[in-house]
Amino acid sequence: MAQLQIDTQLLTEAANKTVLITGAARGIGAATARLFNQHGANVVIADLAQFRDVADQSIDQFEYPDRAIFVPGNIIDWAQLTACFKTAINRFGGIDIVVANAGIMESEPVLDLIPNENGDLEENEEAERVINVNLKGTLNSIPSLIPPIL
Repeated sequence: MAQLQIDTQLLTEAANKTVLITGAARGIGAATARLFNQHGANVVIADLAQFRDVADQSIDQFEYPDRAIFVPGNIIDWAQLTACFKTAINRFGGIDIVVANAGIMESEPVLDLIPNENGDLEENEEAERVINVNLKGTLNSIPSLIPPIL
């Protein structure tokens, strides 16, 4: 597998800024959170409540664990996402950068219609879930769409 070179110059500009990253308890989001923290940023890991332990373990390994918090929330639930933003603002005084990282992969073809027991075609529930998380959740994460908070 090819090694990816990361230009960390931009990360140095994140020092002393607050970064909220959705879906950051695991995978690419967790690696992104760790990089921002290594460069002196306050990091808000926003992810589903079930990933709190994983996120807390990750934060414990950060270079600056006191500059990172986990905030539970589901990006497709407006009230939960709003609460994430409010918690970040209350803790760090504002949010400078949002990384809309949360996303899911489909486990079946999302555009296929599925016949029900009567032979009628029905919408694929997996498709709805993928669209809700990957599209709606990303749009919900854009701070300019949350004017009452910012």
